[in-house]
Amino acid sequence: MLKIDDLSAGYGGVPVPHGISLHVGPGECVAVVGPNGAGKTTLFEALSGVVAATGTVMFDGGSLLDVPPARRAHQGIAHVPEGRQVFPSLTVRENLEMGAWTEAGRRQWRDNLERIHTWFPVLAERAKTLAGALSGGQQQMFAIARGLASAPKLLLLDEPSMGLSPAVADEIFERIVAIHAQGGLAVLLVEQRVAEALHFATRGYVLEAGRVVLAGTHESLRSDDRIRRAYLGVSARRRRPRSTEVRADMGNKVSIRRRVTTGIVAVGIALYAGAASAQKKDIEVGLIAPMTWPWARQGQVMKTAADLAIETIDKQGGVKSMGGAKLKLAVFDAGDSAEKAKNAAQRMVAEAPNLVAATGAYLSSFKLAVTEVTERAQLPVLTFSYSDLITSRGFKYVFQTSATGEQLAEGSLPALMDMAEKATGKRPKTIGIVMDNTAASVSFAKPIRTTQLAKLGLTLVVDETFTPPLANATPIVQKVRSQRPDVLILLPTVIGDSKLLLEKMNEFGLGKGRLPTISSGAAILDPDLKTNKNVEQLKGVMSVVADWSTSSQKDITREFIQKTGEPWPMQHFVTTYGDLWIMHAALEAAGKADRAAVAAALRTMDLTTGAAKFFPGGRVKFDASGRRESATLLIVQWQKGVPVTVYPPKEAVANPLWPKH
Repeated sequence: MLKIDDLSAGYGGVPVPHGISLHVGPGECVAVVGPNGAGKTTLFEALSGVVAATGTVMFDGGSLLDVPPARRAHQGIAHVPEGRQVFPSLTVRENLEMGAWTEAGRRQWRDNLERIHTWFPVLAERAKTLAGALSGGQQQMFAIARGLASAPKLLLLDEPSMGLSPAVADEIFERIVAIHAQGGLAVLLVEQRVAEALHFATRGYVLEAGRVVLAGTHESLRSDDRIRRAYLGVSARRRRPRSTEVRADMGNKVSIRRRVTTGIVAVGIALYAGAASAQKKDIEVGLIAPMTWPWARQGQVMKTAADLAIETIDKQGGVKSMGGAKLKLAVFDAGDSAEKAKNAAQRMVAEAPNLVAATGAYLSSFKLAVTEVTERAQLPVLTFSYSDLITSRGFKYVFQTSATGEQLAEGSLPALMDMAEKATGKRPKTIGIVMDNTAASVSFAKPIRTTQLAKLGLTLVVDETFTPPLANATPIVQKVRSQRPDVLILLPTVIGDSKLLLEKMNEFGLGKGRLPTISSGAAILDPDLKTNKNVEQLKGVMSVVADWSTSSQKDITREFIQKTGEPWPMQHFVTTYGDLWIMHAALEAAGKADRAAVAAALRTMDLTTGAAKFFPGGRVKFDASGRRESATLLIVQWQKGVPVTVYPPKEAVANPLWPKH
């Protein structure tokens, strides 16, 4: 069905893959595995026509490379890309209909939809739900279903388990097996879970540095010592493990440097074990954060926090249970995408085998990718991600210090009711919601709409959703002014949209604290919003966050401002600083620089002093899933040109501003 000979493709004149040859027969499942950067995703993009390619590609008896991308879908190729890429503002049913736009998809729509609902019953149940509100596992099922809606002959599946818990990933694989068995589809699969991919596939290919270096049946590949060592985490039978630099006789006997990949983190474990016996005085801890555009400033703030914490810890005597051992920071650049963050994690476990713990990653999507690597390396990682998925995957080495997004959403309205009643003696009765249709906003607003409004006796009088970037805020703000809710939930995720909405609210007499307005997350508290033009417009605007500088952190706040020149410490500074103190406490309890001992200390930790003062709730204790117990929210409000903590009262730096009428 598919025959590829000497295919080369890539970006910027650099061909990766280079000279690839492989084939997929009718109804066959073939796996492609290898390290990141080997060219697996680019191979799929070449087959889909997204990138230009040279060589020969025959599909279903005809040449493919001269066929426009849209016609390739009509000919029977469905590409389910890495990262799912759903249309968040469309419903599940509408997304599926978009997948069925091919000639075969339209002809077979009814039968296909019935089969899809049989394979994925949850999609039938949630047909009218916005795709952006689905969980990660449901979105992956949905992405596969959208590909199937086109009635393809060949299904290209790119990393279907990425970002999913082991249990959910297993479920996805079970569905793929059923689809392949019942539908008779040919499947070409790129997958990080090498053992599962080779078990499912009839044959497989291994890519290294853009070339096929090994091919065979699934039995031969799974039993091959090179695959067992590099990807399955199993030592070669009757052989001592080799170093990370190996030479394999794979046809042309080229020398291959094994880059650390999803499966190769076992090498990091082996190196760490060998080095543990020769422990140095310094104890190495890791920070993985964006150090280059576009989030370099945030990453640098996180590094500053880690440096200041280590400086203070070392001045106070280091890790006393280990003879005053000092901490040493290893920094890795997460870049600007989840894929780059994952690559950075792979470098981290390979290049810093003595790390005992790490923190960072910045965005939740980065953290999900990073922790797939660190979990296999059994490296304890602290994270401030709001994502509910972080600690719902059954991982044992991930520790979430923040309240989750769902917890923040569920706690925000009761907190607002409390603030309003204390300020005015009355509880709000009406509410408005203005939000964009990104996944973060949809996720935050969902529990408010489904449970909190009825529970608190609130009437929703304004409910507006827009697609960012917002071109014109006037119609939205006019509706807010005409209905004049007692409280407005404002959920933009783009700073430009925040500015536009706040400017228009000020123009319509709703700004400067006249209408209590609350957002979610730190974007609306960013120093970039503070300009001479809009300082007054920000007055009274609030946001729900999982951490901020509070009344117990005045000394470190002053030090941060003096050393960085930033106007105030944002949540990533506070949490990174606190994470280093959590690591210090775990090392003191462990008494040795050992990952397993540090992880055990984190699991049994129960702090109410020291590191605990940097986290809302004043306690650091993790449950069995790795979530911090007693994690709660803070409400931060713009006052006199600075965002300050105003709720809860025991954490507050100032009293909240709330209009009396």
